[in-house]
Amino acid sequence: MQEETQVLSLMAAQGSKKLAALNTRTLNTIHLRSAISNGVLILLHLIFRRPSSFWPSLVFSIPAILLETSVEKVGRPDFRIDPVTKKLQMIRAGEEISEGFYEYFYDIIYITWFLNYLAVITGTNKVFYMYLVIPGYATYKVGSIILPFVMPMFKKNTPVGGAGGAGGAATAPEKSKRQTKLENRQQKGQNVRYR
Repeated sequence: MQEETQVLSLMAAQGSKKLAALNTRTLNTIHLRSAISNGVLILLHLIFRRPSSFWPSLVFSIPAILLETSVEKVGRPDFRIDPVTKKLQMIRAGEEISEGFYEYFYDIIYITWFLNYLAVITGTNKVFYMYLVIPGYATYKVGSIILPFVMPMFKKNTPVGGAGGAGGAATAPEKSKRQTKLENRQQKGQNVRYR
């Protein structure tokens, strides 16, 4: 029993080490790309003076910077030096930030970089109207999740047969073959006599 516990704890430690390495690699890559993207953007703006105002690029970069720092805070592993052994010891591996909900964060960061470059290329800040794609997509995703649960509440309760016929009287709904078979069996079952 103790050997199984040791094996399980060893496997968990290896899994957390892999997660910590993956998170560190992902965060370092995103920070490097962000630094290069923003540096090139500032350099191109200073050289070409396109667009004429840099403020919209700065304002629309704020959500990407906030998302980047929140991913950093959640995903960066924590280490400390053990006072007894003087070795580096992992305290926390961080959450898995390479998939799941955090993918949307990366999408917003990438869209921000794209729009910043597009603003420099086109020379206008009107490209930031394309930022409305993000709340539009979020509304679409939330609607596709919630709509199937909400729509039955808004459907009108109409009679199955409806109002039809010659005199406007309601006609009885047609029975399916299965329903008629079941009714026939029930009627026959009542007429059967037991000895």
